[in-house]
Amino acid sequence: MIRTIISSLYKLFKDRAFRITLIIGVLFAVISSLINNYTGINSMLYNSSPIFSFGICIPFNITAFVIGEFNYGTIRNKIIAGHRRISIYLSLLLTAIIYTVIVMTAYLAIATTICTIKNGFGSGITPKIVFAVIIYCLAIFVALSAISVFVSSVVRHTGLSNTLLMALEILGGFIFALSFIFKYEGGEVPLYLVGLNPLFLSTDILFEAGIFNNFDVIKTYIIPSILGALGYTLFFSVCGIFAFYNRDVK
Repeated sequence: MIRTIISSLYKLFKDRAFRITLIIGVLFAVISSLINNYTGINSMLYNSSPIFSFGICIPFNITAFVIGEFNYGTIRNKIIAGHRRISIYLSLLLTAIIYTVIVMTAYLAIATTICTIKNGFGSGITPKIVFAVIIYCLAIFVALSAISVFVSSVVRHTGLSNTLLMALEILGGFIFALSFIFKYEGGEVPLYLVGLNPLFLSTDILFEAGIFNNFDVIKTYIIPSILGALGYTLFFSVCGIFAFYNRDVK
């Protein structure tokens, strides 16, 4: 499986779309960081969301890569060569995760650095908070990869896959809106809603006008957010493997 992952990564990194995406990500990180007033820690949280940041482009690139593996007969050839289906699917998933982590880490590093130079990293930040936010960002990236691979490997049609991914983002926005009903009526956001929508913590900063410095809130919501993201990763990975085993590869 290691050889399969290395082969897939080589093909993905050599692809023109990867280079274009990386360049666009760098430019977007620089421009968006120059025009907003976030601190470094706020930038990390906000830009980890694939809804309002550059991360929205990542699922579409993963979709193009995975569907291309089916259309070009790469998946079928691997099965004929004796590779186990679970190894093939996991290699696709790990390739997508590595790709997402590389692109989004570069994006976050640039955005966070610029915002820190402009407005500081944030007052009252402890190493534990920084570590927790990094784990949270990684959990979001992994979940995003798992959902993208699942949808594209099951649907195997670029347009329809992208439409479904957008529908899932809209559903996530609906759950996010429900969370804010509780917040702005004076109550606390239920932790199960935070778990259902792990992006609540990152997108909350947008509505706080970039001055979100209540780190007690981060401490409260960071764990259910991480667990929610990992739960989505496990769910969509299992569903993807099951579907991959029970569907013909033409």
